[in-house]
Amino acid sequence: MDYWYRFTGAGGGEIPTECVKTGRCGVLKPIWLFGNHPSPQEGIVTRKVCTSESTDGDDNCCTDTRTINIKNCNGYYVYKLFQPPNCNEGFCAGKEVPCSQGKHSSNGYTPNCMHNPPANSLSPTLEFIQTSLGDIEFICRFNVQHYNNMSYTVKWYAEGDNKNSFAFSAVHGNSVTLGTQQLRNVFGSSSTTITCTLAAEYINTDGTVMSEPSVVSKSNAVAMNVPSNDSEK
Repeated sequence: MDYWYRFTGAGGGEIPTECVKTGRCGVLKPIWLFGNHPSPQEGIVTRKVCTSESTDGDDNCCTDTRTINIKNCNGYYVYKLFQPPNCNEGFCAGKEVPCSQGKHSSNGYTPNCMHNPPANSLSPTLEFIQTSLGDIEFICRFNVQHYNNMSYTVKWYAEGDNKNSFAFSAVHGNSVTLGTQQLRNVFGSSSTTITCTLAAEYINTDGTVMSEPSVVSKSNAVAMNVPSNDSEK
């Protein structure tokens, strides 16, 4: 094993420079770098590595020491390694760790892990009503159970065109209403097919998003005629 190696992978390509707990990196006794990585100008350097038997990241972090050679190749490192004396020892590489159960990222590793999206929500139901004053309203209803860590976003569509100005994040409640004036100002055409969609996502206590949105559920379509201003005179 006395050769030069370069580590590659989603978790990163550097030997960690902090104590690694036992059982990590697929071995009982992981080997980590006690010191810093060199700059390109330093050329080949000798560094001490430690074998860890630590269960808490503080004690028993360096139960055995040896040395390796490292070279900075202008963007990545190569290491001249030794054969570990025992089969339960091995070198660690990468500072990132796999996302925990129920989370994911683009490569499966930290630091950009997010909760998996919520399960698909039931499709919303779109209702069309005319008030006693002659106004038109569309009501997008969704039968969902609300949680403090979940937000529901409703979006409106006219002839399949998304009207982002009326996207509505409903943390509470089970319906969103689109009124006559909004229809006139945004949808324009006097004859339009309206739909709404519903998606859910997990949120933190401060309202920031902690998951990707669920698969979007789409309502039934309702055709309507938007009354013009002249028709109300």
